Amino acid sequence: MIAAGAAILRPNLAGGQSCAWMFAFARLAVSGIVILEVLAWRSPESAVERLERLRSYISDHRDSVIDRTSLFGGLWLVIPALIALV
Repeated sequence: MIAAGAAILRPNLAGGQSCAWMFAFARLAVSGIVILEVLAWRSPESAVERLERLRSYISDHRDSVIDRTSLFGGLWLVIPALIALV
């Protein structure tokens, strides 16, 4: 979320346009959290079940996500550097 906020606040956007995008982004980020809270409040039993499924998925796929993120992040850094050298 911090990276998205920094991208929105880049210098080539006008002040009003930047504020409008930040407001829209903040509403979107908060609405996702609010929806999850309402679902948990309305049905605590299924919320616990969904949370356990999410924890299991994260536990099972943690290493592959870290590997892919590192690979894509490295490529994102290396490719522009190679282009700048050429």
